[in-house]
Amino acid sequence: MKKASVKKPGKLIVISGLPGAGKDALFQELISRFPNFKRIVTYTDRPPREGEINGIHHHFVSPEILDEIHRRGELIEDPVVTGPSRKATPKSEFNKVLHDGHSCIWRIDPSLAVKVAKGEFFSEKFSANESILLQESTTVLFLTAPSKDLAKRRKLRDGEKYNPDDYKEREAHELAIFHEHKQVFKHVIENKEGKFTETVSRVIEITGIKTQNQ
Repeated sequence: MKKASVKKPGKLIVISGLPGAGKDALFQELISRFPNFKRIVTYTDRPPREGEINGIHHHFVSPEILDEIHRRGELIEDPVVTGPSRKATPKSEFNKVLHDGHSCIWRIDPSLAVKVAKGEFFSEKFSANESILLQESTTVLFLTAPSKDLAKRRKLRDGEKYNPDDYKEREAHELAIFHEHKQVFKHVIENKEGKFTETVSRVIEITGIKTQNQ
């Protein structure tokens, strides 16, 4: 088997958790504070929100195009429902870590995070050598929050489109996944309302990430 042409891979920080736990806020804070980190940019079949840029925050496509990309086998996961839209990750994004040596941040759903945390996911999607390199370079973070904080953040994020029913089935599913596999998540962080600074500090402590000048 041909080995990946990698000398020193980058670092991969995986952010997962319940809807409304603050994954996007943490993602944005880390990208802003540590500009040497790159995004693992996912596809989404919803329009951009205010301030979002195509190719930076997401690859924004129609549902039909996302389905076609999926049929072509260019995704590493089935499109995942997130409220009123879907997201999925292109396999090519991991070249940033493997072949370009960049450190990256990847936001994923709990079911996929379980497989990453167990060390199963990369071995299914990449060559043996690439899988080992990715597993050694990855730290998985799982965010939770009190129920009242989750509901407040979802309403603020979705605005007029907010419908609590959009989240009921997904939340029940993801809570079940979390409780069943809680032991595989080494880093579970409760991101309470008003405690975001402490959450970010905890993540920096866990991951040991630094700016380019440190």
